[in-house]
Amino acid sequence: MTGKYVDENTFAGSQYFDLSGKEFPDQFQLEIYIYKVTLIAENVKNQNISIWGQWKFSIPIQVNKEDVTMYEVNEWNEGYSIDEVIVTPIITTIKTTHPDIYRDNFNYDVLVYGDENGTEELTMQGFYDETKGVFKGSTKDIATDLYIYVIDESRMSKKKTDTDFREELEQRAIVRKVIHLQ
Repeated sequence: MTGKYVDENTFAGSQYFDLSGKEFPDQFQLEIYIYKVTLIAENVKNQNISIWGQWKFSIPIQVNKEDVTMYEVNEWNEGYSIDEVIVTPIITTIKTTHPDIYRDNFNYDVLVYGDENGTEELTMQGFYDETKGVFKGSTKDIATDLYIYVIDESRMSKKKTDTDFREELEQRAIVRKVIHLQ
């Protein structure tokens, strides 16, 4: 869950659920049942507190298609590509193409950064099949530019935690694209 405290007693946030491949109407009622809430202690000395109960929430959902921006990228190199980027207020999705993973040695990855000098890689979820990949990251971590790198990990000598890893990405990425968000 992401969000922030808007005052001393109120947390406003959102939870992302990946419903890829599911069909939903543009408007529906989402029902959520919660049986336990756990308050996580800030340090080891304190204990977590669990509160048991029965809470039912019925939330009206309406799809907001106005706040979705799609970028057709189609940037190709060596059989890899960044096909499309979809930006919503919560999630940014990067769609890619790669050579058949069942035929070749597969060291493919997609790395996403939210600004030119950022050191925090933003990809929080990814999945792929034989020739397509979908990678997702939080939109709130992107300022104005989205830096996308498609890499073959076997070509990289640096680790993601190395301070000069981004420099090597710039040199060795198979496909690199900067998206200037509107």
